[in-house]
Amino acid sequence: MKRRDFVAAALAAASWWSVGALAQSPPGRKRVGWIGAGTGSNQAEAAMREAFVGRLHELGWVEGRTIEFLKRNTEGDLGRVEGLARELVAQKVDLIFAPFGPHAVAAQKVAGSIPLVFAIISDPVRSGLTTSLARPDRNATGLSTLFADLWELRIQLLSQIAPAPHRIAVLMNPDIEWQTRQYSQIREACTKRGLETLQVAVRRREDFEGAIERAVREGADGLVHMPDGLYFINHRALVDLVARTRLAAMYASLEAVEGGGLMTYSIDQVHLMRKAAVYVDRILRGANPGELPIERPTRLYLALNLKTAKAQGINFPQSLLLRADRVVE
Repeated sequence: MKRRDFVAAALAAASWWSVGALAQSPPGRKRVGWIGAGTGSNQAEAAMREAFVGRLHELGWVEGRTIEFLKRNTEGDLGRVEGLARELVAQKVDLIFAPFGPHAVAAQKVAGSIPLVFAIISDPVRSGLTTSLARPDRNATGLSTLFADLWELRIQLLSQIAPAPHRIAVLMNPDIEWQTRQYSQIREACTKRGLETLQVAVRRREDFEGAIERAVREGADGLVHMPDGLYFINHRALVDLVARTRLAAMYASLEAVEGGGLMTYSIDQVHLMRKAAVYVDRILRGANPGELPIERPTRLYLALNLKTAKAQGINFPQSLLLRADRVVE
């Protein structure tokens, strides 16, 4: 199916992306601290690692020779991030790579002058990582998943399927400010279409089952979740739980749909990991993080799972099928 590109506001730093500037031999062996969200064995996380490490290899870095990764995993517990970051600081790493937003925010508190690169964060400015996308004024830079009207578009697509949901359960952590902000966007998008919303708290993986049970018990027939590491790393568990219900679910990653989820309209997170590798490469070669503007996504992907739709008695309109970038049959 044809992919559709969505062009975000252009940022001033396109020149440093050129292949010629990246073809030099890497400097002496560098140490990169890497804070992951899972245990390291998750399939989605493995794909992200492969994309990130693979791109660094293309740029001339060889793991174990010119670059060393000191990997730490939160195992779904955000409370561990600062402690893990302190461990990496004590190891005198040259850079900290914290792909997911909450990890980057927590790690920045203890990183000091050590450069920090992130890959998947909704709004770096509101999260406090920087005051400017064009010129990061602190030690952190990377990729933002901020895309205008994304929730509006997701709810619009979800409302087009037949039977369309009428009450949308929103899985989120109410203790995280950016998630409460996005919940307001979801609620506004639903209200425009006469849909109700149900906020369901999920703070850790163990909350998934109770959250889905509550959504069904309180009459939800649709579901969305926040686009953070907890759901990305554990999408298989979430998909399996939703499969026991009739919930029409809009996921935040392509991996969830390929694993049996109904549909997604999302940022290509694996693609962002490849782009994050370029930031790491540039900084390890001596670039100042403040001179590397934070990029926003240039594409969104619509993916539909026909097998799941059939099992749930859901029909995708032909217009949606023609628009899809990926159809799983």
